[in-house]
Amino acid sequence: MAVVTRGDKEISLRFDQFPQQFKEALKSEIDELVAEALALSQKAAPRKTGKLRGELKGRTFIGETRVAGYVSVYAGGDSNEYIKAATLEYGSKKPRRIFKKDVYTITKRGKKRRAVDRFTRPAVIREFRYLRGPLADMQPEIKRRLQAVLEAQVAAANT
Repeated sequence: MAVVTRGDKEISLRFDQFPQQFKEALKSEIDELVAEALALSQKAAPRKTGKLRGELKGRTFIGETRVAGYVSVYAGGDSNEYIKAATLEYGSKKPRRIFKKDVYTITKRGKKRRAVDRFTRPAVIREFRYLRGPLADMQPEIKRRLQAVLEAQVAAANT
């Protein structure tokens, strides 16, 4: 049995540098995966006007304890776009409200609001799964590629 010993400072330095090298390798692979997921999400997104496709963004985060990639909707300050995007992703069966024309109520804070007359049948909007669908399809490929990065980094550290 052969035992290879190295200086304790060299071994300590290798263990200190390994996490950073591993994070960088993971980040480069996750960047590629995010780009692929973004392309698939844009392809799966509803295309009535194409606005939602332009709001899909991919980003990679590298922190102290994790490396993560995201594909999400970014619409700036327009909060209605986030509601629209969530409704298209998850679907809806929410009833619509019919407002009375000239009847207002005063809220506790003094704001005027139109009174709700009644609710109609639910507006059924089917889910598109433009974010969750491509991610589910890519799941085995993501696991395989991240496992390959891990094995390559461990093999490189052991040489």
